[in-house]
Amino acid sequence: VANPTAFDPVAHPAAAKARRDLALQNMLAQHYISRAQYQYSIAQPLPTARDIELLWRQGDGAVAQQKLL
Repeated sequence: VANPTAFDPVAHPAAAKARRDLALQNMLAQHYISRAQYQYSIAQPLPTARDIELLWRQGDGAVAQQKLL
């Protein structure tokens, strides 16, 4: 991703949701996830600023990012 901050779910929720949904759609098309997993995942809300902050406080930022996926 050339400009990852453009997909920040707090600053740019519409762009983040579109990017997430596209990634999930691609995963479904390539059979990495089932249709049920896809439907469940796209129905999930984006993380809030508080969600992200709590994950960062728990430890390493890379770990926090993985927990959000």
